[in-house]
Amino acid sequence: MEVKLLRIKAVLEKTGMGKTKLYRMVKLGQFPSPVEIVGSRAWRSNEIDQWIESLPKANTLSSIS
Repeated sequence: MEVKLLRIKAVLEKTGMGKTKLYRMVKLGQFPSPVEIVGSRAWRSNEIDQWIESLPKANTLSSIS
């Protein structure tokens, strides 16, 4: 699996979160921390994918007859 570095815009699009929420979750240890590269931040794509996979599945309601 190829690991890519994702900039903030790509992470926000992939997760559906806003910037404030994302950074709050990073601070609380609830979301992967970014790596610093040349004065910028990026996230490892595999860590974002693992975080998404770790989320609980939504309960699906069966249709009520």
